Amino acid sequence: TGNYAVHSIGKAIDIASDRDQIRHDLISIPGLMHTQLTQDLINVCEDRADSLAIIDLDDSYLEKYENNGAQDTTNGTALQAVSNAKAREYDTSYAATYHPRVKLNVGAPTNTVITVPPSVAAIAAIGQSDSLSDPWFAPAGFNRGGLEALGFTGVHKILSKAQRDDLYQLNINPIARFGAIGRTVIFGQKTLQRTASALD
Repeated sequence: TGNYAVHSIGKAIDIASDRDQIRHDLISIPGLMHTQLTQDLINVCEDRADSLAIIDLDDSYLEKYENNGAQDTTNGTALQAVSNAKAREYDTSYAATYHPRVKLNVGAPTNTVITVPPSVAAIAAIGQSDSLSDPWFAPAGFNRGGLEALGFTGVHKILSKAQRDDLYQLNINPIARFGAIGRTVIFGQKTLQRTASALD
């Protein structure tokens, strides 16, 4: 907690908590997996009661610079995301999370494809859905949760149906890749609230 980066992010979250000065309907810090800071972000949304936090779960994925320059192919699994979610025992209608990480084409001039946290895809899909029509439509499924038009080219790990079910049971929204039809789709619309209701 004495780390400068932790303090800086904590300060930013604190600034975002002031509803008299800062307006937001959605808040996220893509890639943030620090347990306390993630909880602080959720707490801000719960206290304000007018915003949704999109958080990332620690799935043990390592970037190349954290993995001796090699692409991480073993971690970032559904099992690790499920284990992390169980340990944290989330229960709130003011936050949502997604899995797995997604591949994003950053565009010209190199058309480089990078792996980004799933929150990036969620933010893009929610923004796209809101721009099309009313905000109460779920930003999920083939019509509103399709990611190709937003520059996403696939996922870090392809989920089986069983893995998608395991994630969704814990209120983790799966991002599915359907290779047969060439579609990458957000396949869930849940918040992290455990009790079944209109708010989950």
